[in-house]
Amino acid sequence: MRSYTIHSPRALLWTITLSAIMVAITATPTGRAAPSILSCRDEICNDTHTLFNCRDRGFVCCKGEANDSYQVLTQRHGLTCCVGAGEQYNVVSQICVNGRVRTKDRNEDNCGPDNVYNKLNQVCCGNNVFTKIEGGQCCGNEYLVDNTKACCNGRKYNTYEQVCCPSRRKDPVHGTFMLHDIPYGRCCLDKAFNPKTHSCEESKRGMLRVMDRASRDMENCAGVRYDPRTHGCCRGESTGVFERRTALCHVGRLYMKTDAQQNAICIYSIEDHTGQQAIQAIPYTKNSKTACSRNIGVLSLGPFEAICGENIYNTTTDLCCAGKLHRNTKLRGFKCCQGTNIFDPQNEICCVNEVSPKRARNIEERCCFKKPYVPETHDCVGNEVIEKACPSYGNSCNVSIETLTAMKKVYIYFGVAGEISATRQSRKKKSREWTLSDMKMLKFKRGKVTVVKSKVKGKQRHILKSTECGCPENLIAGARYMFVSSTPMKRRTLSLDNVNKGFVVPTEDKEQIGQVFATVIEKSR
Repeated sequence: MRSYTIHSPRALLWTITLSAIMVAITATPTGRAAPSILSCRDEICNDTHTLFNCRDRGFVCCKGEANDSYQVLTQRHGLTCCVGAGEQYNVVSQICVNGRVRTKDRNEDNCGPDNVYNKLNQVCCGNNVFTKIEGGQCCGNEYLVDNTKACCNGRKYNTYEQVCCPSRRKDPVHGTFMLHDIPYGRCCLDKAFNPKTHSCEESKRGMLRVMDRASRDMENCAGVRYDPRTHGCCRGESTGVFERRTALCHVGRLYMKTDAQQNAICIYSIEDHTGQQAIQAIPYTKNSKTACSRNIGVLSLGPFEAICGENIYNTTTDLCCAGKLHRNTKLRGFKCCQGTNIFDPQNEICCVNEVSPKRARNIEERCCFKKPYVPETHDCVGNEVIEKACPSYGNSCNVSIETLTAMKKVYIYFGVAGEISATRQSRKKKSREWTLSDMKMLKFKRGKVTVVKSKVKGKQRHILKSTECGCPENLIAGARYMFVSSTPMKRRTLSLDNVNKGFVVPTEDKEQIGQVFATVIEKSR
């Protein structure tokens, strides 16, 4: 065996250190071996020596595809076990369905280990999927949609038979809320009560408490209960209960009655001995025979008298408009104009206290804020009066049986409307022309109807002529219409104006077309 000589202390130290490292690597310890996890079940891990909770040491026990197959996996943030797959998945981007991991669709999520639901139109309660209904709520594995049912810490109850109130102490069985068997009950903080026999009132110390009701009409005034039919609560500098028979409360102050019939306080000012204005307040009986004047006090009124500001007036002859007196105006038919002004309804119009003369008695007028306008010729846009492009005054384009019957002759055409081809301006009126195509004329004779197609040659066209804002004003290009006129088409031109009365009816309006046919056929017999 070879021998080595140590020549220096530094070499000796290095030799000892190296030997210690080798012993630590090769030696077998005397305690238990390092844990080697072999199996798990129901979150309990087994390393052949001890049983422990897997999650306490950073592991996950994940059930595999087989019934008794479990995988021990390292816990990772954002991942969870897919039951039946034996692997973890990302809960943000993936989903686990029946033991299979796949990419999650938009608005999709897991509902228990076996179900998937759409968060837009479905709801997950426990492990069950339900169609979402407005006002519905989960209660354990159930979905409540009946307004007579509610949930209290995961327990369903009937709101007509029980009430759920917060619990002052966290109950290990019922949680932070508790159910009480009180029909139609209510909560006063953590106390349940029957509102028919009890009430939740504020005590003198400002605390809420349940108090007995001697009557359903009893009320509370700073902790003192009273009957509002005989007593009142005067809330002011010194809030308290008073007897209505002997006192009145006004702006937080009590005034003693001199007569049990007194029901109001008259506030008025008078000049005292120093020449200063002093405010007085006295109880009085407010009725049709008395009034309160701010400068005089209580006044006695005669028949048909009332007070307007500081003046007494006759209610049969005078008008009081917002405190302004107008004498002898009621007799002449005047009325108040939403303020201090008056107006004559026969000849004037009132718009927010602004009076304007009417244009004519037989024309309807309305208000556009403070401005009057005629709705047949103008519109109210915001607070501005705008003239209509085509006023409807004196113009009617709907089918009228009376007009049809009055016509000596009736001419009916069908055609397709085109674009406006021309606009002509004369001294008195403005007219427009439309092109017409596929024109057909109906002839009625002895109750029979004949269809005649109107032909054109070369570049010739049929023309519909009308005054501005006439019946054809709103024709839609490309649509088919029935044209009814009292005069026939001349030189391929059909006129519909104020002289040649007529109608324009869309072919989709079967009801009006039927009325025209029935009337014209009857006239032709």
